[in-house]
Amino acid sequence: MAEQDGKTEAPTQRRLQQSRETGEAALSREFVTLAVLAGALVLISYYGEGMTRRLGGQLAWLLEASHSLTVEEAVSVAGTATVSIVGPVGLIVCLTAAFATFGQTRFLLNPGAMRPRWARLDPRARLSRMFGATALLEVLRATLKLAVVAFGAWLALAAAMPGLLAALSWTTASLSGEIRTRLIAIAVAVLGAFAVLATLDIVNVQWQHWRKLRMSRQEIRDEHRDAEGDPLVKRRVRQLRQQRSRRRMMAAVPKATVVLTNPTHYAVALAYDPATGGAPKVVAKGADEVAVRIREMAEKHRVPLVANPPLARALFKLELGGEIPAEHYRLVAEIIAYVWRLRGRAAGRA
Repeated sequence: MAEQDGKTEAPTQRRLQQSRETGEAALSREFVTLAVLAGALVLISYYGEGMTRRLGGQLAWLLEASHSLTVEEAVSVAGTATVSIVGPVGLIVCLTAAFATFGQTRFLLNPGAMRPRWARLDPRARLSRMFGATALLEVLRATLKLAVVAFGAWLALAAAMPGLLAALSWTTASLSGEIRTRLIAIAVAVLGAFAVLATLDIVNVQWQHWRKLRMSRQEIRDEHRDAEGDPLVKRRVRQLRQQRSRRRMMAAVPKATVVLTNPTHYAVALAYDPATGGAPKVVAKGADEVAVRIREMAEKHRVPLVANPPLARALFKLELGGEIPAEHYRLVAEIIAYVWRLRGRAAGRA
């Protein structure tokens, strides 16, 4: 289905993050069941006998004191004894289920899943889920799981039966211990069958989750465009910035001290103010058409033009607003001095 929809590409990191933000994660319920059963078996194996003795003692005391207790008192005593003895086991089993769940989802919480959804109460939707293809698949899966677990239990029981038959002639204590040992062996076999089912379910759930998140090439391109911005918009913004920068640059040409030319391909405008100190700065530069506009602006505002191709090419590489490097100080100083002499003569004639 994913191939038919064109979703043949692996999900991107952003898609995986978005799925976690919406509460989607691969979760194997069979693994949770396995963890709960394993925890319960360990507890029963180590503490089952002690819990049975404590419950038996509480029951015996309750029967002996039944003639002096009211119904409410008897129920209260029985409930308190049951909670105090069995409660810790139930709490540990619940914690095991919680850790098995959050361990798979990396402690992902989805509060939205707890919100009531009235669409689930629609009888038509419920009937379609009960008799649809998904429901049939779930029935087949449940039947297969039951068959695997029953087969494992049958193998364990068949292996334990000779020992149980031979133990019938033993003492009561020995027989009880043998039965307990054999029951634990059967439970371990059942857990082994559940472990196989849980492993297969984990692989299937992970694959289904990854298959659901697969993307088409167009979705990947759209995601890159959303993350980095539309190329057309970015190009338009870049053009607007260049236009504003060029206007500011052209506005600085009339205030320049001198414009160095190539004389046709490059034009670099320098500004120098003895009052502020520092080296001359590049206030405008351009090549080809921009260089023509700089020369026209300089001629219009009577900014001297000096043809010096090597110097113009060298200073063209500098950033706007940057000071000229030290190796060009002497040559630029001579040009500026020459420009000032020309301005002095023009002022004298005026």
